[in-house]
Amino acid sequence: MALIGLSLSLPAIAQPSIVPADGTQVEQNAADYSITGGQPSADGLNLFHGFDRFNLDQSEQATFVVPAGVAHVLGRISGGEASLINGQLQLVGSNADLFLLNPAGIIFGKEATLALPGDFLATTADSVLFDGGTFPALGSVDYASLVGQPTGLDFWVNAGGALVNSGNLEVAPGATLALVGSRVVNEGNLLSPGGSVTLAAVPEGHYVRLSAVGSVLAYDVAPQQLTSEIEPLDLPTLLTEPSVASATGLVVNPDGSLQLAGANIDAATGTTLSSGEVVGEAVQFLGEQVGLLDGQVVASGGGNIWVGGNQEGTGPLPNARAVYVAPTATVTADATGQGTGGNIIVWSEESSRIYGTVSARGGDQGGDGGFVETSSRGFLEVTQRPDVSAAFGNPGLWLLDPFDIEIRDNGGNNENLSAASPFTATGSVSVLDVDLLSEALSNGSVVVSTGSGGTESGNITLIDPLNYTASPGATLELLAAGNIVIEGAIAPAATATPLNLQLLADTDRQGNGVVTINGAINTAGGNLTVDGNGEQLTSAAGVSLLAGSNIQTNGGDVTLTGRHSNSPGVLVEDGVRIDTGGTGQISINGVSNTGIGVDLGDNLVTDSSLLTLDGRINNPTELAIQSAAPLVDNDVRLNAVGDIEVNYIETQAGIDITTTNFLRVTGSNAAGQSLLAPNSIRIRHGGNGQTPFVVGNASTNGTVGAIATDTSLTPVQSFSGSFSQGSISILTMGSNLTDCVDGCNDDLSDEDFSDGDLDEDNTLDDFFDDDVLDFEDSDEGTETDGELASDSSFEDGDSAEDADGEDDNGGDNEFGDDEFDDEEEEEFDDEDEEFEEDEEFGDEDVFFEILDDAEITSEELAAREQSISQEYSQYLGVRAERNLPLPEVQQKLSQVTVETGYVPGILYINFVPDTRPQAKQVLEISPENNLLELVLVTADKPPHRLLVDSTQADIQTAVAQLHRGVISQSLGRRYLRPAKRLHSSLIEPLEDILSKQGINHLAFVLPSGLRALPLAALHNGDSFLIERYSLGIMPSVGLTNIDYSDVRSAEVLAVGASTFPDQPDLPAVPLELKTIADTLWPGQFFLNESFTPEQVLANRQRGDYSILHLATHGEFRAGDPSNSYIQFWDQRVTLSQLPNLSLNDPPVDLLVLSACRTALGSREAELGFAGLAVQAGVKTAMASLWRVDDVGTAGLMTEFYAHLRDSTLRAEALRQAQLAMIRGDITVDAGELTWTGGRLTMPPALANETRLVLNHPFYWAAFTLIGSPW
Repeated sequence: MALIGLSLSLPAIAQPSIVPADGTQVEQNAADYSITGGQPSADGLNLFHGFDRFNLDQSEQATFVVPAGVAHVLGRISGGEASLINGQLQLVGSNADLFLLNPAGIIFGKEATLALPGDFLATTADSVLFDGGTFPALGSVDYASLVGQPTGLDFWVNAGGALVNSGNLEVAPGATLALVGSRVVNEGNLLSPGGSVTLAAVPEGHYVRLSAVGSVLAYDVAPQQLTSEIEPLDLPTLLTEPSVASATGLVVNPDGSLQLAGANIDAATGTTLSSGEVVGEAVQFLGEQVGLLDGQVVASGGGNIWVGGNQEGTGPLPNARAVYVAPTATVTADATGQGTGGNIIVWSEESSRIYGTVSARGGDQGGDGGFVETSSRGFLEVTQRPDVSAAFGNPGLWLLDPFDIEIRDNGGNNENLSAASPFTATGSVSVLDVDLLSEALSNGSVVVSTGSGGTESGNITLIDPLNYTASPGATLELLAAGNIVIEGAIAPAATATPLNLQLLADTDRQGNGVVTINGAINTAGGNLTVDGNGEQLTSAAGVSLLAGSNIQTNGGDVTLTGRHSNSPGVLVEDGVRIDTGGTGQISINGVSNTGIGVDLGDNLVTDSSLLTLDGRINNPTELAIQSAAPLVDNDVRLNAVGDIEVNYIETQAGIDITTTNFLRVTGSNAAGQSLLAPNSIRIRHGGNGQTPFVVGNASTNGTVGAIATDTSLTPVQSFSGSFSQGSISILTMGSNLTDCVDGCNDDLSDEDFSDGDLDEDNTLDDFFDDDVLDFEDSDEGTETDGELASDSSFEDGDSAEDADGEDDNGGDNEFGDDEFDDEEEEEFDDEDEEFEEDEEFGDEDVFFEILDDAEITSEELAAREQSISQEYSQYLGVRAERNLPLPEVQQKLSQVTVETGYVPGILYINFVPDTRPQAKQVLEISPENNLLELVLVTADKPPHRLLVDSTQADIQTAVAQLHRGVISQSLGRRYLRPAKRLHSSLIEPLEDILSKQGINHLAFVLPSGLRALPLAALHNGDSFLIERYSLGIMPSVGLTNIDYSDVRSAEVLAVGASTFPDQPDLPAVPLELKTIADTLWPGQFFLNESFTPEQVLANRQRGDYSILHLATHGEFRAGDPSNSYIQFWDQRVTLSQLPNLSLNDPPVDLLVLSACRTALGSREAELGFAGLAVQAGVKTAMASLWRVDDVGTAGLMTEFYAHLRDSTLRAEALRQAQLAMIRGDITVDAGELTWTGGRLTMPPALANETRLVLNHPFYWAAFTLIGSPW
């Protein structure tokens, strides 16, 4: 029997009786006590009772008789004796919640029951907090000032009262049941069908913030360290009382410890213990020490369970020091019927021991598996596999998050543990049994993630072989703040099922984590992603594949990304074989300061559909890519900032080599060929007309042997400038085309060159940007004069200077600074903006042509991200904390799918110069002729790039026409033509890819000119885009928090104004606010005079409102951010002043601005609109592009908040609201607003509204989700 010392201080207890005080009246009739009287608050919502003593014997019942309209009944017991309640508590007269407060302690005996209509909270706190004051257990009270709902519980110093339950406490369906004390022990049953149950032990000198009765948000150190005037006696003395012993059945050992579930327990202050049955849709076990010793914990219907803290210890819940789940304890969040499994979090700061049964399974009739986290910042031990399986859906995810962890045979043998206590660990190196990991992969995905700190580095080491049988779609992610070492082989068991494997080191981005692979890996068709960074270490490489660490994927892709300071970014030793079965792709990306970006040893063997090597070196004259082995594969691409030095290259398709400096191919095959490919061979080098490329001499820049495709270049030939012959192109910067030998192709079918200089600091993207402005006629291909520099890029659609120096702005000049109200109707330009039947973008002309279809490297994508983020940074003064590497972005997208069931994709839209061969008479390229570029990023496929034959001018003309079509309702359905034209260009080229990958959410990263595009209104001829995808826009991924967070249990602060001195009134705002914060969501709302920045700040400090709704005017205008504003009652808060609202402290997950408009066509206004979430410091913002009818806004917002309660994805809630409008489910008639949830009576000012069906895009297409869609 384990010994766990427990000392609970409680006072002796008197004979069963109820003695009233403070105006409370008690009438006894045999075993029945009727409680009336009390003291009301000024608003009548709260009723306060006082007692000197409160006990109930078996068969006795106490009934609180409450006037109608009372919301909360609070009773304090001030006599200094613990309360023994072994009877029934009742409440009649209203649906009020009941608080029972006794700092000396509360004990519920075996016969204790509840018959209450609302929530129930029992606490040993010293006072209950309100916005207007305090309700203490002892002392005088200003009852009138205690209005509104309780906001917290205050535990003073030396408070030691405990809460013990041995009874059967059950509240009404959907209600909350909470036991909050200095120590909490449950050996009975706590039941809240469809509601929440909280057991929380609070250290002395702290207070608890509440969002609702019993819903614990956080522990905070009390601002005043008050000393309790009630001093409880010790629990052993109390429990030896015959009446208490018979009522609870608890046994005290001679040493004072408590016998509970077969263990001897010593619970200090801050300990929560449970050995009974606990059932609710949401269940919390909180405290410094948390023990589940026996019994069942059930989150019914796939709910949520928190044991010791929030996910990864980062949420607002207090984190336990230690957690223990005994072998006989069961924790389940299984779905019922057809549903998704729930979420179970087990977290501690020092030690987590999980020996019991844990499951979050999908429904037996359908639904995906859930999410289980078993984690600790210190020691972690798990001896049973959590079950996240799904009989008829996708399996769920198991996350382990310790410090250092070893994965090996015979893990979980109680090492690093104190023999005296299950709450104490003697070391922090955790051990996971490799067989347990293998078993877990058979029914779901697994993430092992380590942090840094303490005495450990956050390393993950696989010591023994992992033989897996993966469930469909399973992923194993090893995410280490420190190093990852793979010593044991990873291979499928008898059944070869695909496993996606991610090995990502240095997740805290400190440059202290490398990946070393010393064992063979076989993913059986899954993808392998490896990422390491040793910039602060003296290791061999960022990513090392040691001799014998062969990789086999059977069709899966392999991506290796490494960074280092003075060693290779990626090192592949001699004899390594990377085999994807000829169909998967291999991408190796290495960056080094002074070493080699990618270093491939001798005898390397690869078999893939495409081999891509990307190497970067901070000194571009040194080696970026080195391979002593021949590169023999189907298709090979090499990209380097720095030199490339390889043996020979032989492919079955093509060869594409780009280097900012020199290429040296030092070997050749038996036929004397250094480069051999049946298709094209393209070489871009940095000779700049000064250092020739020599076929036949590889000492500086060239090949030792021949170059052969459909034609050959044989040694020795020297090319100072650019040259093309047949399918061979040798391209450089700084000179015209050299004289051609026989067979030279004068047209250079797909190449453009520019005369100019190459700055040594330029990046690879700068070097081959192809940003050319002026073309000259040439019989030797297409060439340009001028410098090639990074600041000449038009990729973001910004303005640039033509050769004549005139400003040519692709976005601003098209629309100027127009703003459209719903009552405004714009004149149309007869030349190009009238919607005629022979419109340029008519049905017969809706088509697209893909000019280029290829993958894009992670480095190229990172460059785009940096450029986009910089644009916002320069305008708003914000910056991305860091650019997320592609593997981390994809991992987060994968996690979103696990958490929400939705499959997201991020779609970058851009305009790039048209560098195709131009007709002789074309003399210049301007931004209007830039071509449309689409880049799609998804969770498990390489980013895909398409170049589409649509110009920037065409797209922006269609955007202008779409704006006018949806804003001007009198035009009927004429918005359809531009909507179809835009859909044809922006969406249809990718629809096959989207369909194959199951994408159902699209997050857009947009260029200037498109950031105010009403995406939801795009149309394919059959349906709107919003009917097939949920949608949102991100300023950039680097400026967006793409981690998932659930707002379904959040509270809302809804504020706004209905009248304005200098802007149109918003008469529907009072209805909007009341419906949102009083009917649909828990929270508070304030109107007009109470809607000031100071009041918003004060209310957010008093309550944890993670949703902020602003029903007011807002303007996003051209020019400086100070021109744009949000209108409060007494002032305008400009965009540049928005950070002063401190919406990031505590963080706002969702900001809704329900009545704003944007200056269409203004680059600055678009930046303000798309950057709203970033500038406000919130995770997600929702706003409108134009000012929508007040009634329509109220209808959409009502529908949005109703769906937000049930949607795991915020974007899906907006989609459902927009679909309701499209279907005509939201209407106005006879003074009533009808929505899918019922009818709302409109304010008198709108009572005469004629019948209105709100299905035109004007009413719903303006509303856009900005920032994180989830």
